[in-house]
Amino acid sequence: MGIRVIVDTNCALNEKVYDLLLGNRKELESIAEFATIFLPDIVIDEIIEQKRTSFNQAKGDIQHNALFKYMEVDINQIEELSFKDFETKLRGDQSIPYKVISLSDKSKAFEKSYRLAISHSAPFKIGSDKGFKDTCIALITDEFLKTLDSEERVFLFSKDERLKEYFTNNKMIISIDGLEDLKSKLIIKGQEEEELTTESIKNASESDSIEIKEPTPGEKAKSALLTEFRNSSSFLHTHLLVDKLAFNEKVFNEKDFCDILRSACNNRQIYWILGDSDIAEFLIPVFEKYGKCLDSDSYNRFIQYSGVTED
Repeated sequence: MGIRVIVDTNCALNEKVYDLLLGNRKELESIAEFATIFLPDIVIDEIIEQKRTSFNQAKGDIQHNALFKYMEVDINQIEELSFKDFETKLRGDQSIPYKVISLSDKSKAFEKSYRLAISHSAPFKIGSDKGFKDTCIALITDEFLKTLDSEERVFLFSKDERLKEYFTNNKMIISIDGLEDLKSKLIIKGQEEEELTTESIKNASESDSIEIKEPTPGEKAKSALLTEFRNSSSFLHTHLLVDKLAFNEKVFNEKDFCDILRSACNNRQIYWILGDSDIAEFLIPVFEKYGKCLDSDSYNRFIQYSGVTED
């Protein structure tokens, strides 16, 4: 079985390195040892644009640094630096090998993305039309899957829960959070209890004795509950779901709690009632322990609506 992994932008960033395309190198290098990595073309473009922004900012910082005039450096050398020279190398960089996938029918993709945006459906953000790039990744992946046999499986390496949610009912896509998560979803025929290593997976892949584990009923139920909470449609629904989350709290890991917090900060049917006693009783301890996983906007929104102090 050939293992295929589609990588999202947020799992391959390192905007301050200008000679290597992909960041997160240790993890992606390990994955590339036994799997084929696929990059949607929009992922490549987004990574390069982020590097371009970082490059221009770094160049400007040097030129406007008050100490620059005291250094024995020719200012013309700095001014002549052009990101175009780096971009050519970046687009050809295969130090971590990958294959590019892209849309062939852009008009059809536009029609579908339009419908998804209007209805605020995944991968667009809840109650918002933000999420165009994630939608492009989703539709590129859809088109790629059509080139494969329906019984084949493809892994999606992404940190975006709404992008993963788009594929909830697609059996061909298995979402992963990284190398260890990928390894945990694989088994070698006849060696189900043995801990897998990169080398053992590589050898098993080559001999076609690697298989993908099916999620357990408990894993499916947990995923369904987290998705339902993420899309809570009313205050009443939120209260009912928080009761369920609190009852099942012991089954959640750090990744799940971070998902719960992000959902609470992105869905107004949740964050508007963060101060309600039952919601606060469950979520504030989660925030105190895992709040570091939130971006600054979400972090501040939680503080604003829950009434907790930043301390």
